[in-house]
Amino acid sequence: MKTLSPLDQMFLMLERRNQPMHVGSLMLFKPPPGARAEDIRAMVELMRRQEQPQPPFNLRLSRRLGLPFWAEDREFDLAHHFRHLALPRPGRILELLAMVSNMHSALLDREFPLWECSFIEGVHDGRFALYSKMHHAMIDGVGSMRLLESLMTPDSSVQGMAPPWALRRPSPRRQGLLVGPTSVLGGALAGMRSQARALPAVTRALVDTVQQARSDPEFGDLFRAPRTLFNRRIGNARRFAAQSWSLARIRGVGKKIGGTINDVVLGMCAHALRCYLLDQGALPSKPLVTM
Repeated sequence: MKTLSPLDQMFLMLERRNQPMHVGSLMLFKPPPGARAEDIRAMVELMRRQEQPQPPFNLRLSRRLGLPFWAEDREFDLAHHFRHLALPRPGRILELLAMVSNMHSALLDREFPLWECSFIEGVHDGRFALYSKMHHAMIDGVGSMRLLESLMTPDSSVQGMAPPWALRRPSPRRQGLLVGPTSVLGGALAGMRSQARALPAVTRALVDTVQQARSDPEFGDLFRAPRTLFNRRIGNARRFAAQSWSLARIRGVGKKIGGTINDVVLGMCAHALRCYLLDQGALPSKPLVTM
């Protein structure tokens, strides 16, 4: 068993039907020259045969005395997590994003390891896609991107690469998993004590954040932010959209302004949001606050 960190517990506590706490990734791939449809399906079958997941993909939520732990799923069923899908015709990016939107709107089932992966073929120009969804309590967004990136290569001649769930990680002991009946019992008791200590810390951190936001003007006008057309109750539906820019161009802008890629992306998002509100005649007079 492996205990959850206070931050990971918070992601679970905050999750609601209309407030999912999973992260998603959609990647498009172009088959190498000369590839046939049979080659793509052979790749899917090769992925399906990787039925022995590695941590954390083989771990599901368990509870001891009401406290959450990661425990090995001894009834792991790859068919629940990995799916082979095809786009409806004409297979445009529009249809792809609509399909991903539906999949991304649903919460992950906590009775299973908290991840899904879908291989999607039928994109009109011969490409195929890989959509993955992982809970933030299991892995963060940057970590998932690095994991997926480590499984890929620009060399189209490489064959038999492991899918994300089958990548061998460091040994269980190094991962914090406890081996053997004695160590499992001792680890569980120690984990429960750790979790019990962590819960008040999580609550205290949330209360401190709210109090700081109310009293410290430099922290941000969290409770004085202007209301906008976005301040309304939302449902569970999500719309997945995409746009492409050159990473080299974004990196170049960052260097020019003495900032990072993240600074540039945040600036692009802020400008797009401002333009949208201006078009709607709904731009507030005070700066927005977002989370």
